Amino acid sequence: MATTLDWVKSLRAYICGDCGKGWNLKGREVGGKMGMQTDRNDENGRSTLLTNIGWRKDNKSNILNAIVEIKDFMYQNGASLKEAYKNSLINQNIHQLLKVN
Repeated sequence: MATTLDWVKSLRAYICGDCGKGWNLKGREVGGKMGMQTDRNDENGRSTLLTNIGWRKDNKSNILNAIVEIKDFMYQNGASLKEAYKNSLINQNIHQLLKVN
């Protein structure tokens, strides 16, 4: 079993504190680059989103901001995880606001 890095543990704790339970984040390699996979469990079931947001320690605050923005869009607009990612301000300006792969 792989050991979870300290920065990942603290990021997950921040997400739980800011967004509540039901959010799971992990790095996932796609096409030779590390992206972020987000799983959301709620009363409607589980949804998964693979993003090009860089899964790196130096990108921790940007990851947190992206998840909070996505969560806010979901709750304010009744959107799914994927709809929120596609339509959120973070995604519209992703190359300016986030360090992507």
